[in-house]
Amino acid sequence: QFQQANYAQGTVATYIVFADYYEKKGKLESSKRYLTLAEQLSKKIRYFKGEANVVRRIGGLYLQQSKYDSAQVYHFKSLKIASKNKYFEGIALAQNHIAVVYDMQGNSIKALEYYQQALKTARANDLVSLQGTILNNIGIIYQNKGELLKALEYQNKALKIGEKLNFPQLVAHATSNISSIQRELQNTDKALELQNKAANINKELDEIGTLKDNLLDLALIHFKKKDLKVAELTARKALEIAKQTNDLRTQSGVYELLANIEKDKGNFERALFYTDTFRTIRDSIHSIQKFKTTAELEAKYQNELKQTKINLLQKDNLLQQANIEQQSTLKQYFIIVLALLSVIVALLFNRYRLKSKSYFALQEQNDLLEAKNNEIQDKNKRIELLYDEMQHRFKNNLQLIESLMKLQAQQPQMDSNAQLILQESQNRIATISMLQQYLNQSNQHGQIKLVDYLTDIAEHLKISFQFDSIFSFHESEISVK
Repeated sequence: QFQQANYAQGTVATYIVFADYYEKKGKLESSKRYLTLAEQLSKKIRYFKGEANVVRRIGGLYLQQSKYDSAQVYHFKSLKIASKNKYFEGIALAQNHIAVVYDMQGNSIKALEYYQQALKTARANDLVSLQGTILNNIGIIYQNKGELLKALEYQNKALKIGEKLNFPQLVAHATSNISSIQRELQNTDKALELQNKAANINKELDEIGTLKDNLLDLALIHFKKKDLKVAELTARKALEIAKQTNDLRTQSGVYELLANIEKDKGNFERALFYTDTFRTIRDSIHSIQKFKTTAELEAKYQNELKQTKINLLQKDNLLQQANIEQQSTLKQYFIIVLALLSVIVALLFNRYRLKSKSYFALQEQNDLLEAKNNEIQDKNKRIELLYDEMQHRFKNNLQLIESLMKLQAQQPQMDSNAQLILQESQNRIATISMLQQYLNQSNQHGQIKLVDYLTDIAEHLKISFQFDSIFSFHESEISVK
């Protein structure tokens, strides 16, 4: 119906539902087929969130088949898609799954590194349920390292988050892991209680993938309590589910436990059979992984070789196109350069012509200005001569008048009053004569030094009237003593 309605995201969701169904039934290849269809459709419609989730889920299926390298390829691909599109939940989920694979491969350092990155991303984006899952996984790392109390601390944190959010899957995982830690701490009764609780939750959820792990842990607890019959029955239930899901890792664990059970029962021949089966499965896991890695490397090499050839052909084609384009471009450049040169030559010629015209016009103006300048200089010289002549005559006339008055005043028939009037007029003419002399000698036209001028007048008056007083003049005041 979704396909008929052309509702692509709904179709992706439907593919995932089918994939979940087949995964729970242990039919991993069928689940993988539907997830691949969901991946292709998500990529086609650019549904990046769905694509990142589906790719990560495919990696999870490879992980269940113990194909760690293939699982990691898909997990890193999911991380790349989520990071490119800033899908933070997808980033944290991919980091968590990458850490799980590293843990399965025995690389606890890299596993812990990616778990811490995932936890940081989940906390920064308030992804509480995911924080619980990551805390649960970190607890497993510390449990495998033998740091049981630290592992128990992380598992209890994960359990609290699961119970607070009513997240049964997380509660089941955390409870199962706490049970495993309690078993290692020799608290078998507590371990048995917790593992039964986890198994019941997974039965209700129909999570057979994790139920087989619960059953294997229950079998180990019963074995530790020397309840060999219950341990064997529980182990065989786990083995049945592991075979359905093609989980070689769980199968190897079950056969190892069955070998120990038969050894304790004294059935050494049967114990040897289970031991050989355990070793065969363990070796096959490594062989499958090695073969898968080799096949992947070969496929990668062939793809790279093919891609190299394609790149070379594309490069040759690009070179040919580049040569053709280069020739065409050179022709165009040549035409453009010729056109530009023609324009430049025309502009230069026009500029030269205008410059020559301007030069001759400027030369003509300079000649006119020079002629006028010479004329003005000649006029100035005549004016200066006339001015000097006028000053000379003015001075001579003043001296002549002064001399005539002096002769007139010396006449015997002149009375004292007339002599005084002539003396006063004579002094005035002398004052004007001195002023005219100072003006002629001054460097600044129309300005004289008043102190010097007054001093000379005072000396003249002193001589004229035969005063005995001493005159002194200053810039700021005139005083008479």
